[in-house]
Amino acid sequence: MKEETESKLCELLLDLRNWDQNILFLPMFSVEETDALWERTQPSLLVDEDFHFIGLSEMIQIALLSFGVDGSIPASIRSGRILQPFDFLVNETTFILPPFFKDCPQGVLHQIIHALNIEKVVIVHSDLLPALFPLDFQLCAEQLKSISFKNIVSDFQLTTSVFKSPYLEELIFENVNGKILPEDLSVMHGLKILEISNCPLKIQPSFDFQYQNLERLKLETTQLNGFDFQSVPSRNLTQLLLIDCNLVDVKGIEKLNNLREVNVSHQKIKELDLDNLSR
Repeated sequence: MKEETESKLCELLLDLRNWDQNILFLPMFSVEETDALWERTQPSLLVDEDFHFIGLSEMIQIALLSFGVDGSIPASIRSGRILQPFDFLVNETTFILPPFFKDCPQGVLHQIIHALNIEKVVIVHSDLLPALFPLDFQLCAEQLKSISFKNIVSDFQLTTSVFKSPYLEELIFENVNGKILPEDLSVMHGLKILEISNCPLKIQPSFDFQYQNLERLKLETTQLNGFDFQSVPSRNLTQLLLIDCNLVDVKGIEKLNNLREVNVSHQKIKELDLDNLSR
């Protein structure tokens, strides 16, 4: 009977397309059934499993970590009583979204993010963008403090979701290409850190001077060919890193008078006057 219920639990979690309903049943399974399935997902035991189960073992772990019954091993990991490393968790608040989430119904991801108290999301698969934005992101926007996009090519539009969020504090694009790159960040009132590296960015993102929370701005290996220093909020900006952006001068940088760190390396600059940057 135990193996039969464990098999039923496994069957629910292998059916990704109905996860929005199936994950509601996870707390109803016993500790023993939950732990048995959890043990099956451990790398050392996966060699005897079928290909489909192995492929989804990470997703099964995520579901059990999020909704496994109290008293079970995944619930103990969720509460911090047991420490265990995972490829999809950089740390206890940073989540790298696995590719299989693209097959889940809308509404699932925000439940996972809430259950695991996730504050930072890293996206490395472009297929995940429609799965998270805009619905799920809207449902957990107040909780998320950081979103990173890495090693993707996409024309997916973030103008009605991420770029409209007043809650995000950190936004990172690393080796990203396509229309997904930011142009207008004027509504991101809470943004403190913006980093865009190794991206064919051609238009300098615009900000709103009414909200000057930006503390760190990093643009590296872009295609800007110039930079308008006067268009950047200066009140809290202490770190400015413009690296390999084809700049020929830094006229106007003196307006950013709260800077404590400046990096304008790998440019075509012939003169550099930082005398007015007293800090």
